[in-house]
Amino acid sequence: MIGVCKLCDQNKQLRKSHAIGRTVFNRVLRKADNNTFLNISPRLGRVKQTNDQWATFQLCLDCEDKLNRQYDNYGIKALRGDYDSVKITKFPSGWSFNGLNQERVLHYVISILWRAAHSTHSAYDGVTIPDELDSYLKHTFLGNEEILKDILNVRIRVLKDFSQSISDEVWQRVLISPYVYKTKNNFIYVMMFEGWYIEVFYLKPRFKERKKHGYLRNGKDIFFAPYIEISQVPGLMHALAHGVSLVDSK
Repeated sequence: MIGVCKLCDQNKQLRKSHAIGRTVFNRVLRKADNNTFLNISPRLGRVKQTNDQWATFQLCLDCEDKLNRQYDNYGIKALRGDYDSVKITKFPSGWSFNGLNQERVLHYVISILWRAAHSTHSAYDGVTIPDELDSYLKHTFLGNEEILKDILNVRIRVLKDFSQSISDEVWQRVLISPYVYKTKNNFIYVMMFEGWYIEVFYLKPRFKERKKHGYLRNGKDIFFAPYIEISQVPGLMHALAHGVSLVDSK
């Protein structure tokens, strides 16, 4: 398909782009008995089984490869523990990462958000970003520049059902459609895949808040991702209430 690339703005042959990477879908589908995964949408309050990988024509070959090479490949592999240089230790309160390049993981998360905002797939309908932020991120990605702390902040936590009604293994096979929720002082973009609960804060949280566990670029050598109880995730329990039989059957 010929069209205008969303990143470089040039008229080129476009590739089908995944906001949440193909490797995530492949891992989920590979483990599934019926080649489907659970797609939970807190925004719509529903759960469904699907094998759709949420890809749309969006980027040219050069830009797709650029984002994959600079951010995606490192981000997902580091979080999975596929690098010898990144040591993951699991504690009762969360996961500790020693040697994690937090800046690259932050870029990885923000690039997912940006591509989701540009996607025409219905799974990403709940994600939009202001034009000013879009222009800033395009400039940042093209130049592989650091994202300013005043622009966006990212917190990563690990989904956990402490009641053990839903096992950790099940959460590894669940993808949750990205959505946005509003607090008194902020807009927060949320994405969940491979058992991660990831928040992108549109406005800069207070200094005291950013020093809590889970925020990337906290100035420490060790990154700690605490657990978050699923009942604390906005909208998730409402969606699960309509699809708990699907979850239990997996």
